[in-house]
Amino acid sequence: MKKFFHYLLAFATLSIGLVACGEPEQKEPEKIEPNYPPIRIINENIDIIPTGNAEAPNAFDIEAEGKWVVEALDEYDWIEVTPVEGEGNATLEFVAAANESGKERNAEFVVKEFFAPLNAAELGDAAEEKGIETYSFFISQKKQESNLGDGTFEFLKAIVEGNMLGESTPEVANWFNVQENFPGISLENIDGKLHIVRIDGAPLTNWPEVMNLTELTWINVGGQAGLEGKELPKEWNTPKLEQAWMARCGMTGLIPEGFASTTPKLVQVFLDSNNFYGTYPHEWAAGINTLEVFIGCNHANKAVGTEYYDAKDSSAMGYIVPRQLDTRMNAFDSEGNQINSASGYGQGDFTQLKLGGVFEGNFIGYEVGWGQHRAEAAGESVDEYTWSVSRTLWDSPAGHSNMGYEDKMQAIPAQMVTWDEAAAEAWNTEAKTLNSTRAFKKLGQKADGE
Repeated sequence: MKKFFHYLLAFATLSIGLVACGEPEQKEPEKIEPNYPPIRIINENIDIIPTGNAEAPNAFDIEAEGKWVVEALDEYDWIEVTPVEGEGNATLEFVAAANESGKERNAEFVVKEFFAPLNAAELGDAAEEKGIETYSFFISQKKQESNLGDGTFEFLKAIVEGNMLGESTPEVANWFNVQENFPGISLENIDGKLHIVRIDGAPLTNWPEVMNLTELTWINVGGQAGLEGKELPKEWNTPKLEQAWMARCGMTGLIPEGFASTTPKLVQVFLDSNNFYGTYPHEWAAGINTLEVFIGCNHANKAVGTEYYDAKDSSAMGYIVPRQLDTRMNAFDSEGNQINSASGYGQGDFTQLKLGGVFEGNFIGYEVGWGQHRAEAAGESVDEYTWSVSRTLWDSPAGHSNMGYEDKMQAIPAQMVTWDEAAAEAWNTEAKTLNSTRAFKKLGQKADGE
């Protein structure tokens, strides 16, 4: 047993010795990182004139010892730089086209110079040159200033690009110095810019999407056949508009909200013989303050008992009569005689209000407060929630409205209703289909198939 123990001890000692005499462990060689020279970036801002600088490009000198390249930080189709690569000192030239984009634009370029690492000898074959940014150029170019006011510029540009005056559409040689004549569109110099002040008889075949005409006072495009089936501008801003005569054009679509909300000086509106549909805009800036005449269709009050009337004249308008879609009271002279128009338009219709969709049964009532000023003028002691016939246009000749008048038919239910925007939008959707199918009701009856 003792002998066996000695054998084990000898074997263990031999094993330890063999391990100790083995190959030494190999270590990875330490990696040497390239050490490039520290560089201070030079930043330059360059302003380029709006009309472009092809004849006198912006030049900038760069200093370099080795090779370099110029890189654009994005794709630009309006500016170029030359040269785009080189070696040693050089002069860069930035050439930009005239800015006809209608807004300021910017571009960025950088110069990268190629440097060898400072510890190239240590790196040996692993030494590589690296492009390091040495110059940064931020270039800006303001928009060109046109002789047209901003809204007029966009409106007329859309007219020309869309050929919206038909054969009368002019070709504009220079949008930044417009001299051309636009038939039926009057321009006036206001504070050094030309603004559209009247659209009168313009042979329009369509409307731009945006009407932002802050000096426009008058629209008369009545009877323009080229507008049939077309829609009014979706965005509308005309704070000085007084007259809007757009009858007999066969236009369609929704009446834009801005036509009502941005026109506090409106006196007369003529929209008859069109096929607008949906609700009338809810917010009217003019209303009882200045609005005297609003003719949304051709058809006035009807006798009690009238069972059927199919106007097909904006007959898909409806839902609720907006409180603010209303007219001022008639004016009278010192002898008590009624004045045709308090503001001097003198078209002879007195105060009146005609809405499409009345005799098709598309309205469920009047918005709370509608006609309150007339009820109070009549001496009625009613709150805005209570219906009274004195709310109707009793101070206007009976044939001049379709809102009901004393013994005339009350085609709109005689009730005051709270405006519901969701219900209004639902009617807009339904009315679009109704207008396309032309399946109008008989008043008080159901349409075919109901």
